[in-house]
Amino acid sequence: MIKTFKNISIICGLMLSIFSGLVPEAFASEIDKALAEAGQIEQSFDSGKSASDLSTLADYLAFADANSPAIRAAFYKWKGNIEQIAQISLPDPMLMHSFNPKNFNSDGRMPEYMIGVSQGFPWPGTIGSGKDAAFERARAEFQKFQSERYALHYMVKKGFYEYYLLNREISIVRDNIYLIESWEAVARAGYTSADKPQSDLLMAQVELGKMKTRLSSLEDKINPYKEYLRSLVYLPDSINIAAPDTISDEILDIDEGRVKTVILQVNPDLQSMSYMTAMERNMVRQAAKMNLPMFNVGLDYKSAGASMNQDMTQEPQHSWMVNIGISIPIWLGRNKARNNEAKARLMEAEYGQLDFKSKLGATIDQKLFDLRDARRQIELYQSGLIALAEQSLNTAYKSYQAGSLEFISVIDAQRQLLDFILDLEQARVDYSTTRAELEMLMGQDIDNFRL
Repeated sequence: MIKTFKNISIICGLMLSIFSGLVPEAFASEIDKALAEAGQIEQSFDSGKSASDLSTLADYLAFADANSPAIRAAFYKWKGNIEQIAQISLPDPMLMHSFNPKNFNSDGRMPEYMIGVSQGFPWPGTIGSGKDAAFERARAEFQKFQSERYALHYMVKKGFYEYYLLNREISIVRDNIYLIESWEAVARAGYTSADKPQSDLLMAQVELGKMKTRLSSLEDKINPYKEYLRSLVYLPDSINIAAPDTISDEILDIDEGRVKTVILQVNPDLQSMSYMTAMERNMVRQAAKMNLPMFNVGLDYKSAGASMNQDMTQEPQHSWMVNIGISIPIWLGRNKARNNEAKARLMEAEYGQLDFKSKLGATIDQKLFDLRDARRQIELYQSGLIALAEQSLNTAYKSYQAGSLEFISVIDAQRQLLDFILDLEQARVDYSTTRAELEMLMGQDIDNFRL
């Protein structure tokens, strides 16, 4: 029996050494590199910024990166796909043992037995194509992970800018309420002294009521806006989100043609689709090879006739045998369907990529227009339009006090100035939001594309 186990060990060691030499680890370095990068990213999840230290937009982005469940889900999906590459390999070897129970008899002979190891092999290139496909799939998932990060950054920036705009609107409306309250006092004094009609006082009170209602509505939005930003950043409820008091005023002169070219080259969603197309192309090659025969190679050791009786001198008979098998791919309908499915999936991926690229180009053009338009609005209001509206309001109020202008003209001038100031803030937020969206599409700071 001890000798039997020795034979098993010899066979297993010989077969495994042969089979391991037939399966080169072509993707070992790529897998190790990807896993090392994944390890660094995973460590960053646990070493993010403390929630109590958040004060700037950059802090919010860093905290969201480290704590977002959506980002972690995309990350672990990518990591799981990396681990799938190594799983595409030869099937496990088969160890077999057989014996003839009829040889147990009274003459003391050992029964005949056979020990063998066999290994199945697909057609050459089948495993390589499968590994290529799995590798491209992992690369696609990494791009999806990057896309998830960029999209989260955009949403956090957008929420931050909208929260800033809300607080600016509240501040501006409050200033207008103070102004109208002073006008109401003037109108009341004029009405009391019979210098001004009652309609002026009523008009001031109506406008004041409208402004106070508007302020109440704006203040009621604070908590929903704050909680929306909290949900994006994944801040605990115990941490207060301070109202942003400023955003960047920088207006950039950028190379729009280069921006579009770079986005079409590096956009993570487009890159992901490109890798998925490459994966399907490898799947077509693998499907074609799976239609070809599979091989099975084995090595058997056979022993028979050994005597267990010391009085008998019969020597055992030993033999080694090599067995080779081959599959016969006769199910042509199944093989054809597998090929057609792989080709159809490839066509789906190719046309989907073309469609997305076309739509992405149109989106880029629209966002570049939005950026230019927001810039025009900012320059329009900052170049003197607001100053002219302020001058118009002051002139109207002086004329009203002098009795040469009706109070409604003062109210109109005040409304116009309020609209201009709010429009400027909206344009600034639109510019920053559109810039953030372009940066999301390319995964880079647009500041790198200055003229």
